[in-house]
Amino acid sequence: MNKSSLAVVLSALTLSSTLFAAKPKSDPVIMNIGPDKVRLSEFEYLYNKNNSQQAADIPIDEYIDMFVNYKLKVLAARDAGLDTSATYLNDMAKYTADLSAPYLRCKAVDDSLVNVAYEHMKDVADVDHILIASNHSGMTVEQLRQRADSVRQALVDGADFGEMAANFSIDRTTSANGGKMGNVIGGLWPYTFEDLVYTTPVGSVSKVAQSPYGFHIVRVNSRHPNPGSVKAHHILRRTDGQNDERQKALTDSLLALLKNGADFATLAAEYTQDPQGRRSGGDLPWFSEGQMVKEFSDAAFAMKPGEISEPVRTSYGWHIIKLEQRKPLMPLDSLRQGIQERIANDERGPMAVLRTLDRWKAENGVSISADARKEFADALTKYSNSDEAIKSLNQSTVTAARLGNETITLGNVVRSIRQNPSYTREQALSAYDNALDGSLYSLARKQFIESLPEHETAYRNLLNEYRDGLLLYEISNKEVWDRANTDTEGLEKFYEVHKADYSWDRPRFKGYLVSATNDSVADAAMAFLEKNFSNASQPIPSQVLKKEFGNNAKIERALVAKGDNAIIDALSFGGPKPKADSRWKAFRTFHGRVINAPEEARDVKGQVSLAYQQELEAKWLEELHKKYPVKIDRKTIKKAVH
Repeated sequence: MNKSSLAVVLSALTLSSTLFAAKPKSDPVIMNIGPDKVRLSEFEYLYNKNNSQQAADIPIDEYIDMFVNYKLKVLAARDAGLDTSATYLNDMAKYTADLSAPYLRCKAVDDSLVNVAYEHMKDVADVDHILIASNHSGMTVEQLRQRADSVRQALVDGADFGEMAANFSIDRTTSANGGKMGNVIGGLWPYTFEDLVYTTPVGSVSKVAQSPYGFHIVRVNSRHPNPGSVKAHHILRRTDGQNDERQKALTDSLLALLKNGADFATLAAEYTQDPQGRRSGGDLPWFSEGQMVKEFSDAAFAMKPGEISEPVRTSYGWHIIKLEQRKPLMPLDSLRQGIQERIANDERGPMAVLRTLDRWKAENGVSISADARKEFADALTKYSNSDEAIKSLNQSTVTAARLGNETITLGNVVRSIRQNPSYTREQALSAYDNALDGSLYSLARKQFIESLPEHETAYRNLLNEYRDGLLLYEISNKEVWDRANTDTEGLEKFYEVHKADYSWDRPRFKGYLVSATNDSVADAAMAFLEKNFSNASQPIPSQVLKKEFGNNAKIERALVAKGDNAIIDALSFGGPKPKADSRWKAFRTFHGRVINAPEEARDVKGQVSLAYQQELEAKWLEELHKKYPVKIDRKTIKKAVH
């Protein structure tokens, strides 16, 4: 961003020393669970959220018990070290970064940036432009900057802008036409260039501004209010320098047809040489001044809705334009979201964050060690190049700076310097200063985010909820879900004890279903199975038939109730033969029988697993209540939530 515009944004913002001065709402501790303290705000947040997702409110005493159990599990997860895993730490780091992002942005700066951007959009500027390269074979960036400064000074002294553009500009469009760029509107250009246009007085040559594209110099010839945008159709007949008269004559003929009532879209679809226009009947998207070539734009913005233009000549050829609609610049509130998105994605994006971090540094105190910088300077003198100097200090524990109660070491700083053995002494010292500045901002960001839970209740509650959710999932998986799924012996023992609890309302077929493309394949598959799997207790892999019969036969384990499967009904329950409506035409059962009640845990695995999980969880919670003391202030909780 141009410094003059930056000054406008920041001048109205005084550095506050009371960033967190608002008196916090009373938030008492209402539970002690082991070493953890739970505040009322967290309990209320989760209580209200959970109840909003239920058909009826959960009784408060029941919810308190559920909440305590939830917190006990989270505490057990921490004690198990699950909060130190790489996956957990990565998930938390990403969530914390996303959650803290809005708090890092200074709203006053964001609002000011939006207002400045909208002010730019109110005017259209007619601009001449010179772009000088910022990288060139045989020249340093500083030398190219000096060239840009020299070109700018020559323009101020009266040099011809067109000649200077032709001699020095790498913008081929403007260098070929006297530097003329035409109309510029805010919000459509890289912001460094846009800011240069809108901070340069009419009739003046701008200062030099550097962007990723190079060094910019502009001359602002005039400004006028933004007329908004227009919607149009057009017909284009292209010229190549030899057929101009013929295309003009055809354009005149088309215009005559239109004046006699011909449909514009129909003629455009047939005659326009704009490929997109052939498909759309000449339809163009909404456009503002400066988005089309000047001749086309001038003609369109001079028209009224419904009018059809005389032939318009541009560098592309001959156009006929029909203006459909026009609308003024939209109000700020309608454009705010789009402006904010552009700000977030260009050089203005970090400004609101930097303002917050500057305030944090001012409130917590920064001290910078001149001795550490001198030690770096001495190393530059001692070694033959800056890379060697950096290498000699990259493990140094000497304090380079302090922010609040934390320090940044000299080693921290030099490790973040981009190494370049060709640095001059001055460049290396400048790199040190930049690296130290970056380190201070990084530390300020870390400290600011770590402080948020202390004074931002909503942030703290969301962070706690996400953190606890990750830990709850991992510890529950470890102590309950995985155990219930993998402890086959324990599951079977549980079933034997509770066998009487499981029954069926209908008999079931239990065994294997063989499907084949025809009866011959089915019979061959059955013979193969009888030969290789005669023992009924021997498990049969699902892919066993594929090697012998390819895709012509398959086998599936089945436990199916009467009435639930037409094929099984026909084979085992005397039902009618189903109509074959797929590639499978022949069916057999293998090692199958009809049973009236479950025989083993596997027969009712879903129900048994769920009950077994509930038993494991109940025993686990009993152990947790014995291990961790729990103290609850039910009176304060009930007073707050009722």
